[in-house]
Amino acid sequence: METLRLSISDLLKYNTEEYLQDKVLSKFKSRGNTDIEIFLHNKATFFEKSSISTTHLIFNNDNLLLGYFTVSNKSLILSNERVDKLSNSRRKKLMQSGQILENGHLAVNSYLIGQLGKNYNLAKEEQIKGKDLLSFGFNLLLEVKKIMTARYVWLECENSEKLINFYRTFGFEKVDDFISEDGFVVMIMKLDEK
Repeated sequence: METLRLSISDLLKYNTEEYLQDKVLSKFKSRGNTDIEIFLHNKATFFEKSSISTTHLIFNNDNLLLGYFTVSNKSLILSNERVDKLSNSRRKKLMQSGQILENGHLAVNSYLIGQLGKNYNLAKEEQIKGKDLLSFGFNLLLEVKKIMTARYVWLECENSEKLINFYRTFGFEKVDDFISEDGFVVMIMKLDEK
C-alpha cells in the first residue's frame, strides 16, 4: 500500500485550520480509546503551532487518513526513587544518555512517541496495521537522530497486556514497573536500526 506522511504544519501551509479540522481530522475515529481521537480533534493543531509536538498524518493513495502519530523531543524523567529501583545494568545504560538533575532525578535524553492511532472509520481492508504506523514514527526518529542525537525513544501506554505485548513485540521494554502519574506504563527502546 502506497502511503504519504504529512505533518499538520505541512497541511496548514496550504489549508486553513477550519478546513483541516472539518475535512481531514474529523474523519478520524478511534476504537475504544477516545483520548486518541480527542487529541487529534482538539489538541494536535494547538500542540503543533505551539512547538510542543509534531503530529504526522498517514494517507493512502485516495487521500484517506489511515492514522497518525505524534512525536516530540522530550526527556524521560525518572525520579531518584525510580532510578534506585532500576537494575544496575539498566541504570548504567540510561545514565550514559542522561544526566542527574539538581533534585536527584535522572533526565534521559530521548524522543517521545506521544500519540499513535489508526483510523477505524475505514473499511477493514483499508486500515493500516498498527505495526506499520509505529514503524513510520520509529523510522522518522531514526532520521531525526542523524541531526539531533538521542539514544532512546519512549512512550506511555495503557496498562493492558495486549498493548504492552504489541509494543514489546516491536522492541520496547517496560521501565521495570514504572507507572506514570496518569496510570500509564512507561516503555523505552534504544533507537537503533531494526
